[in-house]
Formats: sequence, C-alpha cells, structure tokens
Amino acid sequence: MKRIGALLINLGTPDAPTPEAVGRYLRQFLMDGFVIDVPKPLRWFLVNVTIVPRRKGQSAKAYQKVQLPEGSPLRVYTRELAQKVAARLAVEGDRFVVEYAMRYGNPSIASSLARLRSQDVSRLIVMPMYPQYAESSYRTAVEETRQRAGELGFADRLSFFPVFYDRPAFINAYAGRVRETVQTCPVEHFVFSFHSLPVRHLKKLDGTQAHCLVKSDCCDAISAVNQNCYRAQCIFTARAIARELGLKDDGYTISFQSRLGRAVRRHRLDRSAHRRPGGRPPALGAGAARHLQRHQDQRQERHHPRDAGGGSHRHPGRVGPRDARHPHRQLPALEPDGAVPVPGLLHPDGHEP
Repeated sequence: MKRIGALLINLGTPDAPTPEAVGRYLRQFLMDGFVIDVPKPLRWFLVNVTIVPRRKGQSAKAYQKVQLPEGSPLRVYTRELAQKVAARLAVEGDRFVVEYAMRYGNPSIASSLARLRSQDVSRLIVMPMYPQYAESSYRTAVEETRQRAGELGFADRLSFFPVFYDRPAFINAYAGRVRETVQTCPVEHFVFSFHSLPVRHLKKLDGTQAHCLVKSDCCDAISAVNQNCYRAQCIFTARAIARELGLKDDGYTISFQSRLGRAVRRHRLDRSAHRRPGGRPPALGAGAARHLQRHQDQRQERHHPRDAGGGSHRHPGRVGPRDARHPHRQLPALEPDGAVPVPGLLHPDGHEP
C-alpha cells in the first residue's frame, strides 16, 4: 500500500529566546520578498542595518515572556498538533506519515520534506496553517514548499489545502472557546484583533484596481474580485464567529494590530464605553504566543483599567492542540483523490482546489 504524507506548516520561531537567535530568525523572515516587497538591496539594508539591530533585543524579551519549559510555544503546540493529527489518521493503519515544519527557523520545510521523501510517500498533502490568505504567510509557504520539493525531485506529488477562514469547524471551535471564557467572566464588548498587512499587499491582489480600499464596502462580501483578500477574509471570520455567539453588530469590534508602516487600518475601541472588553485574535494557528503577548501588552497600554473606568479585559486564549475542539481535529480524513475544497475560493495560482 502506498503511503501518503501530510505536512503542516507554521510561520516559525527562533531557536532560543536570545538576541542572537532572534536576530537570525528575523533576518530569514524579513528577507523574504513576500514579507518586505521592495528591491533586494534596499530590503537587505532595511533588515540588516535598520530593523534587526534595533528589534532583536526587544523581541527576545517578548519571547522570554512566553517561553515554555519545553521550548517555544509555537514549536511545542505545532508539534503536539502534528502528533494529534497523526494519531487521528492512524485509524487507517500506517497509510499516512505526518510531519510539521516552519517557514522560518526549524524544523525547516526542506528538512521535513527530506524526511517524508525518505519514507517514499506517493503523494504529499501540504497544509499551511493560516486561516486567511496573504502572500506573506500562505503563498510564501506554498512557494517555498514547491521549490524545496523540486530540489528533492518530487514536486509533482504535492497538493495544498486552501485557507479555511470560512470552515464551519474552524468557526465553531473559536466560538466554543469564547463561550467557555464568558461563562466565568461576562464580557460587555468583544474585540477581534487580527495581524495587519501593508495596504499595498492587499491592493496588488486586486486585478481591477477599482475595488480594494476604493469602494467603501469592498470587504463586506467575498466575491471573485476579492476572493484572496486578507482583510475581507478576516472580516468574514470575525462576523461568522460573532453570529455563532449571537452577538449584535454593536457588541463587537474588528481591529488590526500594527506597529510599523502604513498598514490595514486599525479600528479603535471606545475605552470609556466598555468596562469589560474581551479580545480574540482569530488569525493565528497553533500557539502564536508572541503575538498574543504583544496583543496583551498593547491592550494594557490602550485599555488601562483607569482609562476604562476601573474595568477589566479578558482574553479567551488560543484554540490549540490541547483544546478538545481544535479546528484541525475536526478536519475530514485526508483522501487520496485531493484536498478538501473550500467552495468559491481559488488557490494562489488561480485554479479551483
């Protein structure tokens, strides 16, 4: 019986929470042309002269705040998720081989592909662990996998899961996690906080150049024009979770977190109006804890209890492999005839999944 490989890809994490290790990680991450899309000489100067020397120490301190005894949360939780996926697929015997990889850092995509190739898999199903599509997350993972698989001589065996921002299992898992939290601490207002992208990353995917951030309702619905729009998919996810929770339109806020550059516009919460806001970042895969820590730190800066009339903030936490309703545990079984399709969504290369 021919074996099928499954590769889960997450963003990445430094090998250690030290300035030196964080610097190596940031250089690999930020030198990706899908992340900083400027000419390579300028990108090299920005990364190696301006950004990394200033950021590596500060970022190392952030990583130290969330470090687990077993290591980086993102690596620990991604490994646990891969183990749970393997256990679920084990009901079909040894038909499936499951590996995980990081787009940046270790284990690298190349090393994980080499391990799968050594087991002579006849087909490899790749799942970038990003609910919403962006060139700086989903597409760069796809392109790196194709390139490394080509170097190993088995690029023709690849197939890719599409993004899953609208999958009912994903929406229900997040809504269930939120319900658990509010049972013990009522929340007056919910904040859905997503990572930001530069505006130009969105606009360059608009082939018409007459829709994205031109029309006031450009992201209100997913259509052929904006089917790969990160902002539209984030808004869809937040609204779907809100509907599942039975929230009214004035019961939640959608925001985008950013520190650098002209990014997707952040919508600010009126701090005086809500004494007990609750935050949730539903664009993160397994254990992106540094981003959660940054979300927490920024929340403390912007929603200090004294500024909010003595109120408090509740974070429902992540949905991860240690949560019984993790969305990836509700995925259909991997079938040899193709990846599970998401109706109406095209792959980055333009074909129906």
